Amino acid sequence: MTKICTYIFLFLQIFFCEKTFANPPGEEIRNFYKLCVHQSAYVYYHGHMRNMSSGEVRNSGTVHIYGDLTNEGSYENTGVSLDKFVGEQMQTIDGQIFVQMYNAELDNAFHLNIKNILQIQNDFKFINGHVLTDKTKFKEQIQFQQGAKYTNESDIRHVNGFVGKKGNEPFSFPIGDGNAIHRLDISAPAYTFDILNAAYFHQNPSNSNSLSGLLKKINTKEYWELKSQALVQVTLHWRNNSGIAALATNTSSLRVVGYDGTKWIDLGNAQTTGNLSEGTITSTTKFNPSLYQKITIGSVENLDLVRVMAKVYLQGAYNPTTQLMNDSLRSQNYLPTKQPYNSIGAFAHNGNETTTQTVLNQTGSNAVVDWVLVEVRDSINPKTVVASKAGLLLRNGNIVDTDGSSPLIFTLRTAKYYIAVRHRNHLGVMTAAAQTLSANPTLIDFTLPATANFGTYSQRETSDNKHALWAGNANLDDKIIYVGTGTDYTPISAKVLTALPNAGTFSKSYVVKGYHVEDVDMNGNVIYVGTGTDQTLISQNVLLHPENVSYSKSKPIVEQIPK
Repeated sequence: MTKICTYIFLFLQIFFCEKTFANPPGEEIRNFYKLCVHQSAYVYYHGHMRNMSSGEVRNSGTVHIYGDLTNEGSYENTGVSLDKFVGEQMQTIDGQIFVQMYNAELDNAFHLNIKNILQIQNDFKFINGHVLTDKTKFKEQIQFQQGAKYTNESDIRHVNGFVGKKGNEPFSFPIGDGNAIHRLDISAPAYTFDILNAAYFHQNPSNSNSLSGLLKKINTKEYWELKSQALVQVTLHWRNNSGIAALATNTSSLRVVGYDGTKWIDLGNAQTTGNLSEGTITSTTKFNPSLYQKITIGSVENLDLVRVMAKVYLQGAYNPTTQLMNDSLRSQNYLPTKQPYNSIGAFAHNGNETTTQTVLNQTGSNAVVDWVLVEVRDSINPKTVVASKAGLLLRNGNIVDTDGSSPLIFTLRTAKYYIAVRHRNHLGVMTAAAQTLSANPTLIDFTLPATANFGTYSQRETSDNKHALWAGNANLDDKIIYVGTGTDYTPISAKVLTALPNAGTFSKSYVVKGYHVEDVDMNGNVIYVGTGTDQTLISQNVLLHPENVSYSKSKPIVEQIPK
């Protein structure tokens, strides 16, 4: 059913301005005429609010929006008006004509998706959820007008996408990647009609070797886009996950840099705050953002090449009799030539590591088992990942570069670092103390009980007195859970029951073959019910964990790497 709002609606608001008006849930409102919400009035849109091309909405009261909002006409707010987005699923603002609001609030854990321009005249308050916009279309955005501001932003409440700012005043863009806020600040533009649009990208900006002047390295973990021709000075905010410690030994060596389509240009360092884990850097002078496709942080400091030779066993693939891991994924041609960690959300890695089929064809003890991720972490704050690289894990436990034999190389200063090794369906491990890395390969053998690990019971002790990473992390978090919320056997059952060849029958004993995180024993088969089920390792590890003295099925095994 469709409810068409006419002047009757306006009449009700005039005479009952202290009352409320609400449409029934599920109904769509279509406004063809003039809809006014007067001061002190409360209106609730439970369904889809569609303002037609002939429609005119003027809000001077309080409007609660529970559904989507489409604007093809005039949508303006005045005075002390407030629009509150309070949905129970993702809400969308779309249409061909921009939406103008005076005060607005977002209280929706499922987020607000803007496919139009939402103009804020006074204040936008983040209560719950993110504002989402398409990062490929900067004209779809939330746009703050002259004098407008926002409040209550945080890592879990910000804009993941483009933010616009109109006016001639300084502004800090509340942008991030949905997991952390990474602001970009601008100095005051010259004119009130200047518009700047900014977005943050937690990914490799590419072209990292196209450097000019004295630049030695740029950040390969993140960048910002700033769209405008207004001359401004820019301040970039880095966080723990920015990897700034991989660029320099001190903040004075850092630079704001811009990519002009050919090379990275040094935009200077007028001032820095904080430290290598978290801080800010400001460009030396004002510049025209339209000259640069991307902006990030670089360094003029010469760094060394340090080498790491790590060794680990994966419990799911390890055979104590041979002291080798199985290479079933490789022998069945399931291993990808490109590392998988960019596409796995639990791993903050942006790399292009790729091997060849010739390397994967190698057999014997040097055959490849799988890809692993090696992280170099800050010696002061081991939560900070300074650099990461995906390497190939061989049957004998050695982790090598993509050529199948060389140690992993990182461009870092010679110093002490924590070293962590992580895998897509095993719990990772980290050294108990920082290790000195240099041009001479540093050997870290996590398979030996004598090698001190961070935390307690960080690895599983095998029957031949070796150590191996705990198997069973099938849902890509940092825990192994047998029974309870977030259990790891749920992804296994879902993988089997929802497999396309198993459609219609939903057989629990169907076997899914291939390269899957749910295959925790690493044999190329995801098995839910039957012989050799993947959940067997999960139940055994939980029940027999040294700290689980009561054999509780619901006690989780937690990865012992600082978060």
